[in-house]
Amino acid sequence: MSDDGRLDPATTAFVAHRNLLFTVAYEMLGSAADVEDVLQETWLRWAKVDLDTVRDQRAYLVRITTRQALTRLRVLGRRKESYVGPWLPEPLLTAPDVAEDVTGRGHTSPRADRAGSLLRPRPATRSRPSNGRSKRVTCRACSTSWPRMSSP
Repeated sequence: MSDDGRLDPATTAFVAHRNLLFTVAYEMLGSAADVEDVLQETWLRWAKVDLDTVRDQRAYLVRITTRQALTRLRVLGRRKESYVGPWLPEPLLTAPDVAEDVTGRGHTSPRADRAGSLLRPRPATRSRPSNGRSKRVTCRACSTSWPRMSSP
């Protein structure tokens, strides 16, 4: 970063293509932690490059990232134990979890609990017999009990 607060050209190019680099490495590795390691190595190599000799910065960064990811795969292949089940990539958080804000507090108010209970799905009820059937038959069809059926 320069004295006037602007980023140097190498940093600007890296930041501009970081999402692409992350995607390329994640497709190869399947682990966000491994991808971050690869991107750090990519940055270290990119910072040493003479930018005047690079024709296409995007292609050059993708090439560095791909090579670093392949190296990482070789290292991980030696270290990983064999897993018998299907391979599943770790989930990526793409946005903050809204539910975490509500449940992360550790408690809810009685009003919030009551509101939640009112919003739970309930069985369909009818106030009049359906197609000539009695309310009791309609209740059985809806898997609910007779007292839960209410008339308007």
